[in-house]
Amino acid sequence: MNTNSKVLSVEELVKTYESGKNKVQALKSISLTLHECEMLAIMGSSGSGKSTLLNLIGALDSPTSGKILIRGQEIQDYHIEPYATKYRSQNIGFVFQAYNLLKDLTVEENIALPLILKDVNKKEIKNKTTEMIELVGLSKWKTHRPVELSGGQQQRVAIARALITSPPIILADEPTGNLDYNTTIEILDIIKEMKEKLKQSIILVTHDPMVASYADRVIFLSDGNIIDEYTKNSEKGDISQILDKFRKILEVRNG
Repeated sequence: MNTNSKVLSVEELVKTYESGKNKVQALKSISLTLHECEMLAIMGSSGSGKSTLLNLIGALDSPTSGKILIRGQEIQDYHIEPYATKYRSQNIGFVFQAYNLLKDLTVEENIALPLILKDVNKKEIKNKTTEMIELVGLSKWKTHRPVELSGGQQQRVAIARALITSPPIILADEPTGNLDYNTTIEILDIIKEMKEKLKQSIILVTHDPMVASYADRVIFLSDGNIIDEYTKNSEKGDISQILDKFRKILEVRNG
């Protein structure tokens, strides 16, 4: 991780939902940074604001107030179309718990889709798609369709699709939530390998301390506030420390 290179800065991000006379403040002046080649995990209980934060960073929702900066430059109107689509196209790759693959397309076609939509020339699409397929270990399955793949293989396709345009930031929302333990480890190893090989910066939302232990840093959210943080001091994160901090925020939330 290059701690001198801030890929993303979030400054005093606020999100308030209104329904009639009722107001719910989902995020309360959140500020954070993401560095080049860093994996940042966000942990919190249901309703803590972690998915809201991810949606705002990905311009899938609009903030009430606050700023988003990419490499120190504030992005104006990043959540308003057509600027939102441009912002996501240039800066963000998404990996979701639901793989969101197109069932009628092959592995190769699903992975290539973002380049096709950008009208990249056919030779570059072929070369880049082949490279990504090899990186995620799916060369034998490139002509298969999603229904013919395991959950772990489908998530590999989703990861390759997210990375094929080389976005500076990957947003991963519970990417192993539908997977068993062994497959979860495989996917986490792939995400870690991609981070190191491609100098990728990743924000990963999870409720699982084991998943969070793969991150360089962990931010703990409760009721829309960042209330604690953990920084990894060795190659492998300390699951017990992460679990202890997570339990404490649950205890605070539950009174």
